[in-house]
Amino acid sequence: MHFVAYFEDEVICGKPLGEPETGWNNLPDKPVYKLEYVNPYGNNVVLEGFEEYNHFIEVIQQMGGKPYLARIFLMGANNGKVTVHEIMLDDAHLGQVITKKCARGTEYDGEPSWGWRRGN
Repeated sequence: MHFVAYFEDEVICGKPLGEPETGWNNLPDKPVYKLEYVNPYGNNVVLEGFEEYNHFIEVIQQMGGKPYLARIFLMGANNGKVTVHEIMLDDAHLGQVITKKCARGTEYDGEPSWGWRRGN
């Protein structure tokens, strides 16, 4: 599982999940044209035509336990509205994609997220 960011003149693949850093924060500072997430458990998620894009993962660690990857988020924003694609990674919902639309600033369980990149 990894993201693929499409720019005007290049395509960059993120690092596979399980790596400490996905590579999102190291993308070049230029507009993203399309963002895709390769989902081996189901359909790929593709975002295109947005003013801004975001991607992050949610890692959970319970007291005394090992950290585990819980959810993957891919987002696209236009005019203050965010389309959120949340890929579930728990055993009961592995690979299930939940899609919702919300106001900017409420995209991560009612809270804002950071790491947005400009679109084309």
